[in-house]
Amino acid sequence: MLRAVQFLILGYLFASADAFVLRNVASRHATARSASSSLTESLNVTIVGAGPAGLLLAHRLLEAGASVNIYEKRARPILGTLPTEGRAYALGIGRRGRTALQQAPQVWEAVRSAGFPSDRFRLHAGPVALKLRDSAGQQEPSLLCFQSDLCAALLKELEQQYNPDRLTIRFNTPVANINLKDRMCQTENGEVVAFDLIVGCDGVNSVVREAMQKEWPAFEVTQRELPGKFKTVQLPNVPSDKLDPTAVSLVMPQKGSTTAFVEPVSDSGRCCVLFAGSNATDPLLVSSDAIEIEQVLQERYPSFRPEALTSAAEQLANIPKASQASSVQCNIYHYNDVAVLCGDAAHATGGVSGQGVNSALTDSVVLAKCIHQSASLRQALIAYSMKQVPEGHALYDLSFPPPPSSKLEALGRTLRTLRDFIFRGRLGIGKLPIQVQLTTSLESFADIRRARMDGFPSQSEWERKLSTLDATAGASLSARGKEATSAT
Repeated sequence: MLRAVQFLILGYLFASADAFVLRNVASRHATARSASSSLTESLNVTIVGAGPAGLLLAHRLLEAGASVNIYEKRARPILGTLPTEGRAYALGIGRRGRTALQQAPQVWEAVRSAGFPSDRFRLHAGPVALKLRDSAGQQEPSLLCFQSDLCAALLKELEQQYNPDRLTIRFNTPVANINLKDRMCQTENGEVVAFDLIVGCDGVNSVVREAMQKEWPAFEVTQRELPGKFKTVQLPNVPSDKLDPTAVSLVMPQKGSTTAFVEPVSDSGRCCVLFAGSNATDPLLVSSDAIEIEQVLQERYPSFRPEALTSAAEQLANIPKASQASSVQCNIYHYNDVAVLCGDAAHATGGVSGQGVNSALTDSVVLAKCIHQSASLRQALIAYSMKQVPEGHALYDLSFPPPPSSKLEALGRTLRTLRDFIFRGRLGIGKLPIQVQLTTSLESFADIRRARMDGFPSQSEWERKLSTLDATAGASLSARGKEATSAT
């Protein structure tokens, strides 16, 4: 987590279920459709996960004529209402994410109204406040918003734009079993659903990815927990008069090592505060005693207002367990012509890169485009993997570069980082800082990776590798033509 905080700093320097049921349809496989129609038309897609990637993908597929079922294990997001399980963290939507959202009619405007634009960053260490970044209108700023507000805005537009006969959304409905051969899945409440294609937009602990692993031995996944833990709280205003309500602020503690990362998410001053550290016994991360936590907060952050300290302490005490980020790498993002992964289910860097939501939204747009432009699902999914697997691996490498082999190399890296920070590639000196490139440009992660580090395959090498791997999945699975039934 300390490494994640370091990258966050660099990034800002520069850059009774609640079920909403609208329809239940039978599965009709793409191979049975008229060759004259688009592959997407009448395609029956099940999306597991109603996060940003899943909801944007639904927009793109519905617009092209598909039918969509979405299943989400968590509660329905409501704009302005924060979840209670400690997941109400703020996201930064940069140029990549903004470009992806603009592909869906009216969606970007809805999302923009739910967030707060800012490219300002401040570092507070005791009485010292450093203005480390202020773009002053030089480029369109990143949009800061709660993950729950982003999803609520996407969901509202989805339900307003598309007819009930092609859209089903169920919340508080985990998917328990997935049968890829029969193209069927079952929810925990017993509902059985047929699909042509199932898409895993369900995060680092993806059940769709797990089903792919069980079905295909050649499919490889590497998942590991990252060091450090964090808890998030939400406040109606920034917690200190010394903080700029329009800027992201990293507040260093006067004692201990757990930092406070303050992100504004609305014009009213509403903000998210992320407390992150690596001390496994820190009361801010483990205690359930609000009085103890408030005392610790007073000692470490004396500039915070009393009401902010009290509210933060109560929220921290009510979060039973601190969160821990994970990284995910997969050697391919699809299986046969039946399953595919987007976002953190396919690739995750645990917040280190600051590009999680941006790359996930891009995945959704690329997948929808591949489906729309291909003659078969198999062709569409291999095309998607060929485009996005290099991107995911490149972003991972940029987020977790190999450790320096010597103190001299470590010193060289530090000096180059300082040089890039000062000159930012101007006058031909140094390079644009990595986080600036990732956040403000549309250059592919793969090209950035090749330019900055050796040893990354060419696109043609990736395509040969992925084609060989895809061939081990065997012939395309035939449609079962089974009607979706319900055991409820």
